[in-house]
Amino acid sequence: MPLAKRKIKEIAGHMGKKNKTDLGLVYKDATFSRKYREAQKIDPFHLYLDKPNMHKMLPNLKGKSVLCLGCGGGAECAYIKRRGASRVIGIDLSEAMIEHARSTYKGIDFMVMSLDDIQIKNEKFDVVYADMSVHYASSIEKLMKRVSSLLKRKGLFIFSMTHPLYDVLVREPPMGNKNGQHSKLFGYVNKNGKYTIYGDYFSSRKMESFWFDEGSKVRFNYWPLGRTFSSAKQAGLALDTLLEPKLPKNASISNKNAYERYRKIPRVIIFRFVKS
Repeated sequence: MPLAKRKIKEIAGHMGKKNKTDLGLVYKDATFSRKYREAQKIDPFHLYLDKPNMHKMLPNLKGKSVLCLGCGGGAECAYIKRRGASRVIGIDLSEAMIEHARSTYKGIDFMVMSLDDIQIKNEKFDVVYADMSVHYASSIEKLMKRVSSLLKRKGLFIFSMTHPLYDVLVREPPMGNKNGQHSKLFGYVNKNGKYTIYGDYFSSRKMESFWFDEGSKVRFNYWPLGRTFSSAKQAGLALDTLLEPKLPKNASISNKNAYERYRKIPRVIIFRFVKS
């Protein structure tokens, strides 16, 4: 998720290898959790691209049950509750996030829980909602199957993630030059018959991103779009709606360069799948 300074580094190795996930563990840090919650209130990504379009994907929630995956500080759960949901559960790996959520929002069940081990029994939901969190799961295939098992028939799985075409952009030079200047590239450069390739769309892999400062390292998974669709199909979920939000013309962003980037380069993709 784009927040403050976001320098991305690809990590050798592919998803699915034998290793216990440590993705998203930085959220356990109380200081990082506070910075994250504060940034969400002012970040153009959340204000104009992600959250308003995730909210558009929600059905009439009156009397519905909703499970929020990676609920963070609980704000999205509270929004869903205000929309009329009768039962809302939020889970997150971060104890600091859940502690904040429990102390701030009442009438919602918040639990410390990993997306890799969702321990909810004897309950099914009308909607499972995941705002920028599915890429912290160690396996999208396992997550899709688990979500499907938690949905009622005709239930919806609504989630957002960084657009794959944004995550494959390669920073060149990796840390910028002495003036902080850099490019983000995808494709190839042909110089006298010698090709330099930038980016790798097809290979699923772990990536690192630095937010706020060099000490705030977030790890997440990347995979191509086809893997999202195939894992959903295998889990009995059919695509209902797909959004690739574009920054509105009237968005209030003072940085002209940032405004143009948000208008022309895809940053987020949002899915709504329905259980057959």
